[in-house]
Amino acid sequence: MQIKIIFFFILIIFFISCRSTRHLEKDEYLLNSVEIIIENKNISVSELSTYIKQNENTGILRTNLWIYNTFKNKKWKWTNWISNTVGEAPVIYDENLTKKTCKQLKLYLKNKGYYYAEVKDSIFFNKKKANLFFLIKTKKAYFIKNIKYEFAKGNKIFSQIVLSDTINSLIKKNQILDLDILQEERNRLENVLKDSSYFRFSQEFINYEIDSNFNKNYVDLKINFLNIEKNQKHKKFKFKNIYVFTNYNSIKANEKKQEYFSNLDTFFYKNYIFLYEKNLEIKPSILIKSIFLKKNDFYSLKKENDTKFFLRNLKIFKLINISYKEIKTDENEENKILNCYIYLKPFELQSYSFELEGTNNSGNFGTAGNLVYQHKNTFNHVEFLDFRIKGALELQDNLLQKTVNEEKKYKTLEYGWETNFKTPQFWFPYHKKIFIDKYMPKSNISFLYNYQKRPDYTRKILNISYGYIWKSSQTKTHFFNIVEINSVKLLEATQKFKDYIDKLFISDSYEDHLISVSNYRFIYNNKIKNKNKYFHIITNFESAGNLISFFDLLSKKEDRNYLVFGQKYPQYIKSDIDLRFYLKIDKHKDLVFRNFIGVGLPYGNMNVLPFEKKYFSGGANGIRAWAVRSLGPGSYKDTLNKIINQSADIKIETNLEYRFDIFEILEGAIFIDAGNIWAINAKDNREGSYFNESFLKDFAIGTGFGMRFDFSFFIFRIDAALKIRDPSLKNNSKLVFKNDNIYKDLNNNLNFNFGIGYPF
Repeated sequence: MQIKIIFFFILIIFFISCRSTRHLEKDEYLLNSVEIIIENKNISVSELSTYIKQNENTGILRTNLWIYNTFKNKKWKWTNWISNTVGEAPVIYDENLTKKTCKQLKLYLKNKGYYYAEVKDSIFFNKKKANLFFLIKTKKAYFIKNIKYEFAKGNKIFSQIVLSDTINSLIKKNQILDLDILQEERNRLENVLKDSSYFRFSQEFINYEIDSNFNKNYVDLKINFLNIEKNQKHKKFKFKNIYVFTNYNSIKANEKKQEYFSNLDTFFYKNYIFLYEKNLEIKPSILIKSIFLKKNDFYSLKKENDTKFFLRNLKIFKLINISYKEIKTDENEENKILNCYIYLKPFELQSYSFELEGTNNSGNFGTAGNLVYQHKNTFNHVEFLDFRIKGALELQDNLLQKTVNEEKKYKTLEYGWETNFKTPQFWFPYHKKIFIDKYMPKSNISFLYNYQKRPDYTRKILNISYGYIWKSSQTKTHFFNIVEINSVKLLEATQKFKDYIDKLFISDSYEDHLISVSNYRFIYNNKIKNKNKYFHIITNFESAGNLISFFDLLSKKEDRNYLVFGQKYPQYIKSDIDLRFYLKIDKHKDLVFRNFIGVGLPYGNMNVLPFEKKYFSGGANGIRAWAVRSLGPGSYKDTLNKIINQSADIKIETNLEYRFDIFEILEGAIFIDAGNIWAINAKDNREGSYFNESFLKDFAIGTGFGMRFDFSFFIFRIDAALKIRDPSLKNNSKLVFKNDNIYKDLNNNLNFNFGIGYPF
């Protein structure tokens, strides 16, 4: 069987390879591969690759090229359409483009300080294919020995600003003479001086002089700051008026021009002039909190950027544009004058939608739908209201009642509603104004009601939370819930379900309880700064039950637990971190690494975490070789009841995924997942579930292949994952595959996952 499978794949590869050189003329060669060989590890090969004028065909096994050759030049239009849209034409080796590439690579290396670099090409032909190599020797580089600043007469004030900021300079002594860094420093200095109110200053007024005389491999660098014109110094700019267009219509403005502006209504509020059509739908008191440009203040680039950032953060405007008009002043005036114009165009304020989706939960199929109403400016204070009515129906096996001869399906019904209300106003009895002005936090209130009727039990969930959201920078977002009340009521349960959970240490997780939680979540994402290599980090911390425990008058002890309003309340602390690293190898390939670690520690009034706060593994966004909630904890396996609902207090998970383009709308992925969940309490009577020093032996490992169909507005994902190491197996190695029956192992350990979007 193994030989047949291997032979089949070899045959496919050979067939595709043979067809890849179809439609080539006598003197044409398919560009089979392009490789850069360089001994200098300080030079990025991925950056060099961007200057290559010709690259080989993309896609695994060149499937897109095979599609092109298969469907090209057929009689029917639809085959040519497939060939041109899904397929990719063969890349023919071009000697002229190779020479141009050598020149571009040499120029790039020269800009990086390697003035004597050598770039040679080498081509190897194999039948009708060409393998291209670029051989690079960087040789010696030039370094910066001395740095000197020169300021034109009349602009000595620049010396105070620039020289006091040299600690932030991108140019350092003994650094390679990199022209790209010199250009970045020009941009940085332009921003520094613009932020110091020199509105008309630009990098054109900065030039470099490089002197390499008498210095072997070292240069002296002079940075010159020039006047606008001869003996005419730069001046600072102040604001006269700030105009805010709250519902700007660019089409009418272009068509009617002055007539459009003259028909706008005007409203003066705290030194701002608001212009609008018909109604002033957004309260000026809210808008000016996000506008840092003020009348009679000096211009500041930072304040301009902060204004754009916080206006975007209101998430109500699809157009935000800031422009300026200089007002003529006497040449003898110390400062120049600007009028500022802020153009804002809101989104549609109200929307209705209906979302319908199919569900597949461990082989149980169903359907779910949401009726959604949204309002982005509920009370004219930029409040965002999101109201959803939810419903779901799923066919499910009742595993506790199922016998060998009974394959009956049961209906799982779920419905409820959810309301989220966000406002840019900070509702807190005590706060510091400096915090409000700097971060513009939003208050957030949410309500949720959910009713679940399952074959084994029926319960209802009520959730109320109140907290804040704010961004401390473009890369950092904070969520702080002061209080979250979560009430879970088990309305009814079958006797067999009760008997099952009564046997487990975690039985309290399923009982009625009332949770009072405070939690904090921090998200860091630096993709905006580096799109080719960036981190996405999510950290959570929450504490429950401490607030309720102070109210002894409301609490009543029954048996071993205190009750509040007749329900148990758990006490615990819980924290986790989700670290993701994204590396863009080139425009067609990405490598993604994810590591998750989470711990929940119950104490005090209950010795277990509530069921909805526990960790689980498996499924489309976890260890994909296992169905959701079917893995762990530890080496435990429920062979008696086979309830796929495993959860625990500790979770460690690692994922590595290599993503690559196949053709225009299809992306492939090869991945490996590892990890598990564990119980934190040794009293947990699920055999093998306890976390101890030998936890690595309980790691589950799975691998597989996935396809992602990119339809622009959403990505549909299919992942086929295979178990490699199963901690629940009794053999010492825990390896799934045995030599006696590989086909049976494949059939029993292959799991398919369907999802929307990327897994992480």
